[in-house]
Amino acid sequence: VPAGGFVDVWWKYTPTNPGVVQGIKIDANNQAFNGPTITLDGALPRTDNPYSYTNLAQGSHTVATTVPSGLSASHAICVNCTNSPGSTFTPGSSVSVSVPAGGFVDVWWKYQ
Repeated sequence: VPAGGFVDVWWKYTPTNPGVVQGIKIDANNQAFNGPTITLDGALPRTDNPYSYTNLAQGSHTVATTVPSGLSASHAICVNCTNSPGSTFTPGSSVSVSVPAGGFVDVWWKYQ
């Protein structure tokens, strides 16, 4: 430390083997649907489509969407998949997912 001065020390914490939550928003015809906001753990709002949250600690995270007036939302989840989560969508605008270390979770949202 210099005489009469100070030194700032900054720490950056990065999860070991960070994970990812990613997904898309589609309409009843399986076409891209823009507008609704996606949040992770009640924060970090995203309106982009597709969306992505990176550098996440492994474990439980809550992914949620706003739902436009007159529509309902459902979601499909796939962990470490190399293709789409499939056609089975579960009703609801919020879901808890378990992010694997170094892996990813796809959360697709459907609005109809």
